[in-house]
Formats: sequence, C-alpha cells, structure tokens
Amino acid sequence: MTPPPAALWARLAAAGLVEGEQPVPEAGRRWYVRLMLGAAAWLAAITLMGFLVSLTFVLLKSREGLLGTGMVACALAYAMFQRGRTSHWHAQLGLAASFVGQGLMAWALFGSFDNGDALPGTTASLWMALIEALLTVALPNSINRFVSAQFAVGLLALAADDQGLGTLVLGGAAGLTAVVWLNEFRWSERAEALRAIGFGVASSLPGLALAVRQNMPPPAAPGDLGFTLNGLDFRAPWLASVLVGAVLLAAVLTLCRRQGLAAGARTMGLAGLAAVLCGMLDLKAAGIASSLLLVVLGFAHGNRLLLALGLLSLGACVSWFYYALSLTLLEKSLWLAVAGGALLLARTGLRVLLGPPPSEVDTHA
Repeated sequence: MTPPPAALWARLAAAGLVEGEQPVPEAGRRWYVRLMLGAAAWLAAITLMGFLVSLTFVLLKSREGLLGTGMVACALAYAMFQRGRTSHWHAQLGLAASFVGQGLMAWALFGSFDNGDALPGTTASLWMALIEALLTVALPNSINRFVSAQFAVGLLALAADDQGLGTLVLGGAAGLTAVVWLNEFRWSERAEALRAIGFGVASSLPGLALAVRQNMPPPAAPGDLGFTLNGLDFRAPWLASVLVGAVLLAAVLTLCRRQGLAAGARTMGLAGLAAVLCGMLDLKAAGIASSLLLVVLGFAHGNRLLLALGLLSLGACVSWFYYALSLTLLEKSLWLAVAGGALLLARTGLRVLLGPPPSEVDTHA
C-alpha cells in the first residue's frame, strides 16, 4: 500500500531527492464547480464549432478549406490551453476545439469531394499520423496528448499495414513505450507530457499487436524488394514477436541493473530467461509480450494505472488466444491444467533458486 504523504516525503528527503519542508497542497475548486465549468465550456464549444463547421461546408467545399479551418481550430485550442493552465473553462473549450480541428483535417484527408478528388488511403493515413504527432507535441493538454498519441500510432500502423510493414510500427511503439517509462523520473521537467504520451502509446500496444497478427498480408514473393531486406521478410508474423520480445528483454535487464544486480548475477539471468520465454509465447499468443512489458514497467515504477492496463491487456490477449484455438473444450481444459501446473512448478523452482523473499518487501506497487 502507498505510504502516507509525510512518510513518503521523509523517505524522499533521506534519499536526497527533495529538501526543505513538505509543501502544503493548494485548495482547489470543488468537483461540482469544475463539472459545471466543464459542461458550460463544452456547450459553448459545441455551439461555436457547429457554426464553424456549417460555415466551412457551405463556403469552403474543398480539401484546402477544411484543412485551413481545422488548423484555425487547433490554433484556437492552443490559445485556450495557454489560458487553461489556471482556468478549467478555457481548458475544456480548448479540448473541444482541438477535437473539432482534428476531425475537420481528417475529413479533408480521407473524404471525397464533388470533383471526385480523393487521396489514396495510405497517403491520407500518413499525413494524418504526422498531424496527430505534431499536435501531441504542440498542444499542452494531457487528454489531448493521450488521444493524439493513440491516433498517431493507429494511423501510422494503418498506413504501414497496407504495405506489410505493421511489424515495424509495433516494434517502434514498444520501444517508444519502454523509453518513455524508463526515463519517467529522469525527465521530470517534462513528466506530465511524457506520461500522457506514454499512456497513449502504451494503451495502443496490445490492440496493435493483435491487429498486426490478424491483418498480416501473405508472405512476400521471392525477389519482392518492397518487403524484404537481405532476405528478411517484413511480413513474417514472427518478426513482430521478436521485436517486442527484444524490447521486453532490454527493459528487464535495464531494471535489473538499476537494482544493482551484476551482469552475471543469477537473478538477472533468470529475469532475462523469463523475458525470452515470454517473447517465445508471443509467437503463438499475440499481445503477450507487449502486455507483460506494460506490467513490468508499471510494477517497477509503482504506477498502478499502467500496471492495471497491462494486466487487463494480458487477460484480453490470453482470452483471445484461448477462444481462437481450434480445440474442443476438453482439450482446452487439459491445456489450462498443464499451464497452471507449469506456473506452480516455476514458482517452486524460483523459491529454490533464489531463496525465500526478504522479510521487508517494498509494497510500492
């Protein structure tokens, strides 16, 4: 359980991370006041944006007009977010303006107009992913960054999947998740923005892993240089598991080194072996490695929300794999019993190899 604030401040002071007296939290507005301010801001935003959208469709029936109006709405959102640092009303108004602006730009890129002009799906997805990535960095709002990061990863995966390169996007998203959360405290001056981006990318990982595996195109033909490099087929289903498994292994070894374990320590070797085995399990059950990556990062940093996200994703991926098996219920029950027995044997083996747990265990997670 989490220690009380006074005890936590004392531990931080003893570690040399903070100094001085514990700050007194400022008294904020009551929740119902913030609720009414947010509702009023969304009502004003819906009215204003409805007028803006109607004017756009009447006067600017073109891709350029929609893009320009969307940019204006995002610029308005940026101005509102700057005011929203001290005003809930401005923050909610800016969030609504941002969503409307993103919707207008998406309509401009994916829509078909009277002259029949329509962008190819891959091109539109790439441009929209770039726009979402820019908005993730530019607009200083946690909710907006979370949503924009999700859309950026999803749109980039959609564009890459059409070319059979979804595995590379999955590996890159897993690497970005590990980098953000492993450096959460090192980049403390940007912690709020990094957490929003980290949650956005992390929440897309398990679904992306399942989508990449489900929508995997057929293997590349011999000599198809568009999908191969030195004989490596980017469409190969195992490549996604290898990339995510490598990120999981790197994250586990990094966390072990932070705990002061030597490179040849038995505990580090067992942790690395477990990460490799989880990567091998991902070859059959897509999403296992990415979900366990979230579980490891969440537990190591005491982030209950990230840990819960990883556990929920793990349960969903295991359930998807279980119900997708072409086996009878009797065979599935036997495999479940075997898996349970293997986990109990693994626990017993770890107790024998590592000894009993210490009497004082850190309960930060």
